Amino acid sequence: MKTKYNKTFGPSDTDFDMNACVGYDPNSWGTNASGFQLSANKLVDFARTSESDIDILIYPIAFLFRHTIELLLKKATQTTGTSRVIEKGHNLLDRWDAIAPQAEERFKGNPSYIDFKGLREVIKDFENVDSGSFDFRYPFTTSGNRTLDGVTNVNINVLAQRANNAIEQLTLIIDAYP
Repeated sequence: MKTKYNKTFGPSDTDFDMNACVGYDPNSWGTNASGFQLSANKLVDFARTSESDIDILIYPIAFLFRHTIELLLKKATQTTGTSRVIEKGHNLLDRWDAIAPQAEERFKGNPSYIDFKGLREVIKDFENVDSGSFDFRYPFTTSGNRTLDGVTNVNINVLAQRANNAIEQLTLIIDAYP
């Protein structure tokens, strides 16, 4: 593999302990998802202590949680052997609906282990507010309309609790497959 370092993306000889290892993990869906989730939770913790920043931190927090869920849904599609593959787009609900039958079958003996209805509800909530994964990244659509139309307040504690619960359940589904 040819190395593609440049001045911005490359190692440093002076502070070696800050050189992050990337591109090595065969389980990169899960590794990437963990990084996005960890970042979201760190921002939530920071926002709790600096209330004046909540209004600007909500954007990366919501995006990071949404992206974590999307990555886990993509990993679950591979892990569960789902035959219905959704190759393009960022529709979370389509991805969930593609894997849900296999996941529900897998947990048939333990129906209370995964709250399938609650998990779908959280995924649907993300999809209803940010269907294309653009609304928390951009203030306007490509056609000039405001994003997040009709959404005026988001409680970061509720968002974090519901997103982390969904992420935990998606991880349990993924881990149930060899």
